[in-house]
Amino acid sequence: MNRMRAHTGDVGRVMKLEEGRHRTSPESEAIRSRQPLETYRRATWSSRNAERARRPKDRRPRRAWRPIVLIVFAIGIFIGISAAVTYGVHSVITAVSPEVAGALFADDESRSERIVVRDVPSDAANEVIAIAESALKDNPYGLNETHGQCLGFVDDVFGIYGQEFRRVCCATSAMKMAEPMNTDLTEIPIGACIFSDRSATSTMCDTCGKDAGHVGIYKGDGEVIHNGLTGPEIIDINEFVRTWGSAGAGGTIAWGWHAGLPL
Repeated sequence: MNRMRAHTGDVGRVMKLEEGRHRTSPESEAIRSRQPLETYRRATWSSRNAERARRPKDRRPRRAWRPIVLIVFAIGIFIGISAAVTYGVHSVITAVSPEVAGALFADDESRSERIVVRDVPSDAANEVIAIAESALKDNPYGLNETHGQCLGFVDDVFGIYGQEFRRVCCATSAMKMAEPMNTDLTEIPIGACIFSDRSATSTMCDTCGKDAGHVGIYKGDGEVIHNGLTGPEIIDINEFVRTWGSAGAGGTIAWGWHAGLPL
């Protein structure tokens, strides 16, 4: 009788629980299954864990874009650091020596605008320049004024001055005789020859088969005297660099002494 009453009481509690919000609570399920609460919970957890173990693991798909983002981020940092270092070095060099900074960081065209040449002529250099400039007047020495004969004009000037040398076919070949060449135009002395291994009209030499190139004589004050397209003339050294250098004809500009003989 007592067992029946206890069971009746349990059933009553279950019915009341089912009428409320907790109809699926562990207590109601334990009472319904006629098991102690702790035993029911252990059995329920064991079954749930076994079910979870049978389920395939939920693997997240790999995010392929993450390495790309990291690489782009690293490149951005590298570019930023490089720019900062370059700016810092440029600022320091500019503060110490503006001329050196201009030579290092300027392009070909802007670098030519910064050419500052030392004008310390010798007596021989002055005589050579006087002979060359005579072609601009009445040309008493009969210097070569033929179009395309830039080397012929220069050879005539130094021949009249009294140099003994072997004539070659073109300005490009004359560069070999003028070695050692110097590409630092801030150091060019008066009376030296300034060369380019490319001609403005891409004229090929019939003798050596190379580009004929171009040559003039530096006369000081940032000016060059040469036999140009219209005959002997004086031009600014920056114009010479722009016309026959990398920005113009694409040649290498360098200076040396005519036939390798310093004045």
